[in-house]
Amino acid sequence: MGEFFDTFVAASDPSIARDCRALIGFVEHAWPFACGELHRFTSLPSERQDALLTQMESSSIELVRGAFHSLKSLLMMGYWRDPRTWGVLRYDGPLVNRPPDGWTPRRYLPRVGPGQGETGSEGT
Repeated sequence: MGEFFDTFVAASDPSIARDCRALIGFVEHAWPFACGELHRFTSLPSERQDALLTQMESSSIELVRGAFHSLKSLLMMGYWRDPRTWGVLRYDGPLVNRPPDGWTPRRYLPRVGPGQGETGSEGT
């Protein structure tokens, strides 16, 4: 995720890059402090991080909710770009510049036979 974010910011218009950096700074430093935490977001236990993100998502402040949805969108863009996530969608990648064997390693694609439901992933 970090690599995707860094690449995205580097390729973005300067105003978008500035906003992305401000978003990360807000989540890392300002939001935890606003919620009574004395430590940065990444230093908190995962349960507390989840609680802070839930508070962002349901905040009465529209700008905070917008920040949450922007962060979630960036994370989803980074997550679904990874070919290892495509198998659950039964998606084998884009057709443009497609490698002969497809984009997704077969081990990530569900095994489905004629007349069968999904049975899991191959272990190769």
